[in-house]
Amino acid sequence: TVSDEDRSRTRMYVSERERAVARQSAQSMDDYLATLGLVVTVEPLGPVSLARATQLLNKTNQMNLTTRRMTETEFSEWSNAPGHRTFVFRVADRFDDYGLTGIASVAVSGGAATMVDYVLSCRVMGRGVEETMIAAVIDYARDAGARALSVTLLPTAKNGPCRQFLEEKSGLRHASGEAPAFSWELSSPYPAPPHVRLDAPAGLAPAT
Repeated sequence: TVSDEDRSRTRMYVSERERAVARQSAQSMDDYLATLGLVVTVEPLGPVSLARATQLLNKTNQMNLTTRRMTETEFSEWSNAPGHRTFVFRVADRFDDYGLTGIASVAVSGGAATMVDYVLSCRVMGRGVEETMIAAVIDYARDAGARALSVTLLPTAKNGPCRQFLEEKSGLRHASGEAPAFSWELSSPYPAPPHVRLDAPAGLAPAT
């Protein structure tokens, strides 16, 4: 599938060069990030976003929690099953609109929530989008009545960046084990990055 994001790739390359110039003139990385005006918009997976989200799920390797691969039909059916919810994340800053660059899927059962998919394009890594996505998932899981969120990484030869983020930057509690596991008690607020604005419409609320 050729998406709108694919067609706008050339424009994005130009915007990235402009960001590089801004980064060179900033006093620090924090100063640079603060000037970007990052906005992350989250919405439930739907017919309009399904093709791009499935493409992202299947081709992303570095920032990918489980690297599971699914067809559009399989992804839609899983996301619409009882207790399941998938969110897509669109990212923009003052230079350009990155488009749909992130996915997070959640399964809620009783007081437990599990993040099944956590996928982010490498184009927006390292700018606070990772933590903002987790903050959105935590808000959803809390509203859905869960008491804790669990995250289990399935290591591959390529998703080392995802593991490094979860272990070193996510703030999640790390539990040792054969498969790296992480968790967050939902009674505690999650420290979302202050330089990123999260736009979460009413559709983020749990399905009834």
